[in-house]
Amino acid sequence: MEDIIHHIWINEKMRNQVQLLMLENTEHMETMANLMMEPILDYIMSDPILREQMIEMLLVHHDFMNSIRHEN
Repeated sequence: MEDIIHHIWINEKMRNQVQLLMLENTEHMETMANLMMEPILDYIMSDPILREQMIEMLLVHHDFMNSIRHEN
């Protein structure tokens, strides 16, 4: 799983496709968040390069950031 995540985030075309998918289908994002977001985010946050890419993406794509908020 970690290799797949890393491959997606280092490949700009794949990363952009995933971002668009998440923005277009928030139900998919919610399902993913419920099933595996925490392990993915743990992995991304432990890698300095991936963490920086994620931060930049969240700053640019506010809708994406809003879609991954947990409902409390």
